[in-house]
Amino acid sequence: MSSLLHSSPLPHAQPVSASTDGQRWRAPEVAKAEEEKDFGRLIDEHKVAVFSLGLIIWEIETGLVPFGELDAINAQRQIGTGTLPKMEGVNSRMVDVIGSCLRLEPDD
Repeated sequence: MSSLLHSSPLPHAQPVSASTDGQRWRAPEVAKAEEEKDFGRLIDEHKVAVFSLGLIIWEIETGLVPFGELDAINAQRQIGTGTLPKMEGVNSRMVDVIGSCLRLEPDD
């Protein structure tokens, strides 16, 4: 296991910035509350976690970081405007699971 953790990075690996990169996996409603500095807004933590889980599953399936071609702030803006990662390279059995997690309206 240790050799796996310390082996050379994968060809598609991308550097992660510890300060802002978590924004890539935030649900749109969290980003909106932060952008509007509305820290008192009630957000359903379970729904937010499901959205993030969808992005993590997508990442596992594709081996890519969500919106890896963008910096973290612009990646979050893409998610906030309703743009979601492409499902190319995702196992067909997982497309519906990921799609269900990434609904922009969490009550759907």
